[in-house]
Amino acid sequence: MIEPTEAEVAEYVSYVCLVYYEARNVRHLVKQGYLKREPYRRLCDSLATNRYVAWSQLQPVRAEATEKGWTMPHLIFGIRFNGLLLWHLETLFGDPHWKHSPVGGNRWRDVTRAVIDLLEAFAAPSSDACESLLSEIPLMRHNTGLVGEKLEELDAYIAPTDR
Repeated sequence: MIEPTEAEVAEYVSYVCLVYYEARNVRHLVKQGYLKREPYRRLCDSLATNRYVAWSQLQPVRAEATEKGWTMPHLIFGIRFNGLLLWHLETLFGDPHWKHSPVGGNRWRDVTRAVIDLLEAFAAPSSDACESLLSEIPLMRHNTGLVGEKLEELDAYIAPTDR
């Protein structure tokens, strides 16, 4: 195993944060009656519907997760959101009711899978997969653009002290 750099850990945590941020849109499937509310209660109740406010609300969790190194961020976010881990979010984003949705949705399943793969690559004996995933994830498409562009846009709206 090759220990990831601080910058790589920060990038990984940013992607984890982004996946949880996007998962807040589960409220639409809950409201439409496709999913039960309880497993997603914290995502629905604790994050604002306004995209920039919701992103700002996640920044303390992002900062804490970044401090803990590469092994803990998915657990820190999972604990914050009622035990919902990245694997649960991958399943959530695979729900067929997201089809053609302008928010959340099936494309985020692939992004979430890539973030999980990055976590697993950090634990692998070679760093080749890490480098590849760190290059690929920002270029992955979601509903309206590229993951890296979305992250940059959201980060531009928060104060540097919130990060």
